[in-house]
Amino acid sequence: MGWTYMPMPYEGTTEWFRKHLSWTSENGTVNRVLESAIVERKEAYAAVETVHPDGRREVWAAVFLLHYHPRAKDGYTFGYKDMDESVGPNVDRCPAKILDLLTPTDKEWAIAWRERCRARLARRENNKVSNGDIIKLEHALSYGGYGTADTFRVMVEGRRVIFMALDSDTLDPRFRCRITNWRERAFTKIEPDCVAAPAAKM
Repeated sequence: MGWTYMPMPYEGTTEWFRKHLSWTSENGTVNRVLESAIVERKEAYAAVETVHPDGRREVWAAVFLLHYHPRAKDGYTFGYKDMDESVGPNVDRCPAKILDLLTPTDKEWAIAWRERCRARLARRENNKVSNGDIIKLEHALSYGGYGTADTFRVMVEGRRVIFMALDSDTLDPRFRCRITNWRERAFTKIEPDCVAAPAAKM
């Protein structure tokens, strides 16, 4: 399904999301949201309980992509793209409190999606760094015209974590890099003597 745009829900995104997924069909099937979460105003997740007329119960994951466009001239300032776990969504930042409520499924794409979500949560839990650590990302990052890098020195400044590019032919070693969602990325810690000395910049 494609994107749908509408005026911003008066009751707020969270409440609208829950209402959108709660209904009773003509044959008596009942849907209700057990738990929901919005991640960085870009993604929404919910554990939805479906009780069928014969009493059969299942809890599945709903996934919405969100887009806010407050300056839209037509007044359609809120957009969403809805799907469920069975289509294997690309986004996989579903919180554990929702995953824990889901009932077993035999849908392959849903199973794979749940595994990806769990793997991301595990990385976030295990990815801890200290000031002076050197990390190597599984995949290099591009910084536009400044260059690319996959190895960084960690600098902890209060509650902020800063990354300095290392072992790069293009980035100045003093270049401060932003690594979005770094806690969820795959990386390894390496010893300082395994990093080539950066070339002097002229």
